Amino acid sequence: MRQRFAKDVELTASLTGPFQTTTALDGQLVLYVHPNPENKILHTALIGEMNGLLHGLSLGRDVAPWGQFGGPRAYAEFVQPAVGIPARPADAIGGAALFAKIADLPRDDREAILADELLHGNLPESHRQWSTIRAEFTDAKGKTHTVEYHVASDYLSVGSDADFVRVPLTPQTAQRIAEAFGCSLPTRKMVEDITRHATVRLKPQPMTKDREAASTFLQHHRLIEEQWGDQQRGLVAGIKKDIVITNRLGERPKRLAIYGWHHPDGKPIQDLTIVHHNGYVDYSHGVRLVHREVLVDGRPRDIRHALIDPILHPLLSDEGPIAYASY
Repeated sequence: MRQRFAKDVELTASLTGPFQTTTALDGQLVLYVHPNPENKILHTALIGEMNGLLHGLSLGRDVAPWGQFGGPRAYAEFVQPAVGIPARPADAIGGAALFAKIADLPRDDREAILADELLHGNLPESHRQWSTIRAEFTDAKGKTHTVEYHVASDYLSVGSDADFVRVPLTPQTAQRIAEAFGCSLPTRKMVEDITRHATVRLKPQPMTKDREAASTFLQHHRLIEEQWGDQQRGLVAGIKKDIVITNRLGERPKRLAIYGWHHPDGKPIQDLTIVHHNGYVDYSHGVRLVHREVLVDGRPRDIRHALIDPILHPLLSDEGPIAYASY
């Protein structure tokens, strides 16, 4: 490229840090060549770590340069932490004390505190266990496809193993936490598959009074624990309605989709519904985390790619490709 331009315009050569720089046309043309004496693979580093993209976007514009071309990276403060569930802080508050703290707060204030605790890792260790779900289907050409994915063995909870509470949340907060942890929310089909794989099945325990109160959330959690008793911990079903992703979210704006709460015989109390506004949350709602990385036909894929795939979506969806995979 440099040789070609040299036939028509006057080029000026200089050094800019490690780069051999060639300019022409009063700065309208700038070529950078890294000699790469160590023979490193630099194409990604040039764009990111060396601020190449930011330099190109700001070059020739009436703005201050966005970092120095060649590094160090100018965007470090904007880099988000790696996804995954953080370790629980040694001084994290217990579930009962936290619910006493938020008992009389408005929903938004309550959710802000709960989200902060969860995002900082205040989850019981036993609720960080993943259970494997497997499913398969045969496509129109007679080929059998398989999927393997990992789900949280219990619903999202705050606190320690000795003192935790399951946490109903609005779908927006549930989505925020799922994304921070590298997870998705389930579909209706996934809830059914999880229920079939469950090693612990408890009876639903409906409540009718103060359904949206934090005190009722705590009361319902304790009813579940009393029913669980001394049974061995494992993949549980029958204790909550799931916040789900569904194409029905496209029918009306700002909706909450819930499904499930299965009886021991496998029949759900709650059919798939979007009757509630996305600001509604009550004691019966649960957040089941599903790891974003799934194995489809033995190969790793992002769950959202599989959900929208025109051929593979039946592995995870019973309502066609899922176009509404988040809130």
